[in-house]
Amino acid sequence: MNREASIQIAKNHIKKWEQLSSRDPNKNVYFGNVESLAKDSLIYAYPDGRGFSIGWGSYDKLSDGTKVVRGTSITKERADYELDYELRQIDKSIFPKIKRDMSEVEYAALLDTAYNAGPGSLNYTSNGKGETFPSLLSLANAGKDTTEVFPKVAITDSGSGKVLNSLINRRKDAAELYSGKYNELYSWYLRNAPKVNLAIVGALLLGISGYLYFLSKKGIIKL
Repeated sequence: MNREASIQIAKNHIKKWEQLSSRDPNKNVYFGNVESLAKDSLIYAYPDGRGFSIGWGSYDKLSDGTKVVRGTSITKERADYELDYELRQIDKSIFPKIKRDMSEVEYAALLDTAYNAGPGSLNYTSNGKGETFPSLLSLANAGKDTTEVFPKVAITDSGSGKVLNSLINRRKDAAELYSGKYNELYSWYLRNAPKVNLAIVGALLLGISGYLYFLSKKGIIKL
């Protein structure tokens, strides 16, 4: 396994889910067109669970020990550095626990989950829904299927304790990455599911309304 390749794969995967934030010092507003954003652009902290995050999801503390609180700001260049630094720290933490030769995408999926929920999440065997399961790390080391377990790991908000569909969808995406069956379109749907589903419902209601109006104009029904 090429660990550096895994880190780069995980980094790109993380950026799709975390998105760069926040452009507003008072609330969480994602940046658009990140690739064209100047490296000295200011990025502000935003509420996240029981604390604050900044940039690409850097939570609570930066690499130099700076506490992330309301009003904390860094540059886009610093946000990129923090993501790279934290991923490499996680790699150092979990790689010694890997007992077999994994593929780059398998290891990248574990890195993504560890980045989002902490390295300890790879050892979780239960969740906020009361489900129990083998740990991701044990399954990964045994070379067994992880598809059903990823969506059960670390799916509750650290602040409210509520199960979040966004976290379930992120784990489903990680499972796809791990399995080598990653699909960009499916990944986009998972990241945008609430908006997409609402748009589908809206389109269906609009279609039904139009059809009923057509029937009423034909005298088939009365509205």
